[in-house]
Formats: sequence, structure tokens, C-alpha cells
Amino acid sequence: MTRNARLYKMNPILRTTTIVALLACAAPWSCAAPSPQKIQEAPGAIVVLVRRDPAGFVPDTGVRVQDASGTVVGVQRTNSCGAAVFEPLPDGVYLVRAESGEADPVAEQISVSRGKDSLVNLTLSTSSVPAGVSSKSCTPPTFVSGPSPIYTSASLTRNVQGCLVIKCVITAQGRVRRCEPLEPLDGLTGPALSALEQRRYTPMTCDGKPIDTDYTYRINFRLPR
Repeated sequence: MTRNARLYKMNPILRTTTIVALLACAAPWSCAAPSPQKIQEAPGAIVVLVRRDPAGFVPDTGVRVQDASGTVVGVQRTNSCGAAVFEPLPDGVYLVRAESGEADPVAEQISVSRGKDSLVNLTLSTSSVPAGVSSKSCTPPTFVSGPSPIYTSASLTRNVQGCLVIKCVITAQGRVRRCEPLEPLDGLTGPALSALEQRRYTPMTCDGKPIDTDYTYRINFRLPR
């Protein structure tokens, strides 16, 4: 496992045990075992995360992957967690490009090898501030402490994968409250809610005063390879 893939599987803020939860936030802003020589690892994959600071990961964005000869080997749009997965891919070196209609971010020389995920982060241009948010007077919440959502043993056994979207409120006291699943995920929604409600943040402040604010978690659960 590459170092990036390991970080991707263990740290859901960037993105989550043997979880593969990718925690992005958008605030208002398997009889007998085969002999070893018969075991073949799955082909490699590229996992692309598209984000736009400070709003977090961006859904429904086009992503294109080309091989070393320039041939396009895959085109997808990111899911509601801002992630796109390209697999199976032969071993080799690839170029990954987001197609956002802006100055498209590109990642070159992305190495793919059998049985591994290569994580690619692409950041779109921050040409504007989200509507209703003043960059001069308001400061968004920042994570302080608390657990991250992880895979449960039951969901691993059932091979559950997908995007979990939960909308909460971060209070003026920095607590996570009034959480509501917008896109539930079988067997993982309840445990994720419990984890998120134990987290603490610095609250959002506007003109120096702490306020309640909506906060949307986008958690992309992908089974470990």
C-alpha cells in the first residue's frame, strides 16, 4: 500500500482500522484457500478527490484519466462525496485532469500498480466566495478533537461501499448537533452519526462573535484493497 493510500484509508478528514472513509466537509460555505502462487491481486486503481477550498469536496465534476501515450482510458463525474474511482487499470503511469471549465487542475506521473490504490487530490480554482459568506468578517469552523466515522465489522463483511452525506449544525459552543442523513448508507449511518456528535470544533465566527452554522459531512466509504 502506498503512503498516500494508507493516509487515505486512515484519515477521513482528508479525506478512513481498515476503513476507507473519506471525510470531506462542505460548510455553508470471500472452501479452501488457493496456493500462494495462484493468488492474483486485483488490478490497480486511481481514486480522485476534487475539492474547492474552503467549501470542501466538489460533486458532479468531470475527471479524465489518460495513459502515457495520451489515450483517454476513463472519464467519470465525481459522486456526491467529490470522489471518482478508476479501476481496473493496468500497471503504468497516468495523467489525471479535472474538467471544471476553469483552469483545469492536472496531476501528472500518477503511478498505478496491481493491488494498490493511488490517491489523487485535485483542487479547483477559488475564484469566488460562497453566496452569503463574507470572507472578511466570517471564519468557518475548524476541527479540534473527536472520533472519525469508521467501517463496522458488519459493513465490511457485507462489502458496503458508497457515499454517506450527513448535514449537521456546529453550534456557537463548537458542538455537533441536529444531524440529519441526506444520503444514508446501509449499516454505517448510525455509527457515523454517533461519532460525529462527539466531535468538537472552534465555532464559526462573524464579526468576532461565535454563531451556529450548518455543516455538511461527505464520507466516501471504500473497501480496503
